[in-house]
Amino acid sequence: MQRSLNQKLNNVQPTITCVQRIISENGRQALAVIVPYSTKRPHFSGPAYIRRGSESLVALPEDLAVLTQSQNTKVARILAHKGEQVYVVNSQRTPHGASESYWTGAPYIEDCNQDFVTIGNGPNPSDCQTFPLTQIDIGIHYQSNRFQITIHR
Repeated sequence: MQRSLNQKLNNVQPTITCVQRIISENGRQALAVIVPYSTKRPHFSGPAYIRRGSESLVALPEDLAVLTQSQNTKVARILAHKGEQVYVVNSQRTPHGASESYWTGAPYIEDCNQDFVTIGNGPNPSDCQTFPLTQIDIGIHYQSNRFQITIHR
């Protein structure tokens, strides 16, 4: 079993590491495989699959785009909060120093890719604004315990 698993793992790109253990109980053996979280995802050895609830489904092209974009750590962290209410700060440098203002309402992450983040602040598509990812810093707003997006304008 271990040899067969290792042969299959050799076809996975990018390479993954795992811990393998033989478990014996009542005269029977099983192979336990622990695969830690990978920041290099997605990994492929054939068709790509994604989890939806308790099902493994063949990934659609838009699913692959999200998975590939999530290799960027900032994109992955922002996408982890997609659809959630976030704290948004506008930060602007002026000749007199930095100036900050805060979004009111209930801003949320609409979408993100390697180039842009889109933030919504209402029920309509026209309530969304898109900003270059190069203008974005991320963090946690501790008073509200929300994910924070800072937009440098």
